[in-house]
Amino acid sequence: MLPPHAYEQARVNATEHAQVEVLHVARPAPDVDNDGGAFGACRVDARVVRVFRGRLRVGEAVSFEVSCSTPDARLPVGGTIWTRVDALDGARVLEGFFNRADAWLEVARDQIYIVPRVRAAPYCGPPTGECVIPPARPMPPSNPLATLWNRLFESR
Repeated sequence: MLPPHAYEQARVNATEHAQVEVLHVARPAPDVDNDGGAFGACRVDARVVRVFRGRLRVGEAVSFEVSCSTPDARLPVGGTIWTRVDALDGARVLEGFFNRADAWLEVARDQIYIVPRVRAAPYCGPPTGECVIPPARPMPPSNPLATLWNRLFESR
């Protein structure tokens, strides 16, 4: 990992800050250099749904790569922030900081976050530059007996 200010600076210097709807995630191809596909660049195809900074337009189709890994991957040492492949596969909305590279977007120093929903205010940004993402709510039990059990014993 790098010092926190390196990631904060990447967010500040990024030309684009947006939320996108995930349309498709392509996992890294298996390779000798990436532990048989356990880590690498996941290609994400998405549609822009909210723009906080930059020249992206709502509805625009975009593609970018996210550093992703499986839970058991033997990751190389360095400043890469790895996103879990299974979490990325299940993500509906991402918020990220990007730099344009022609028609392609580059994620600024892995500053991409899975967020619960699209919203008018960014999860990441002023005043501190930090990303504040609420934890996912646990799914309620679907079994009525489990619900009753939880109600009876939650206060003990």
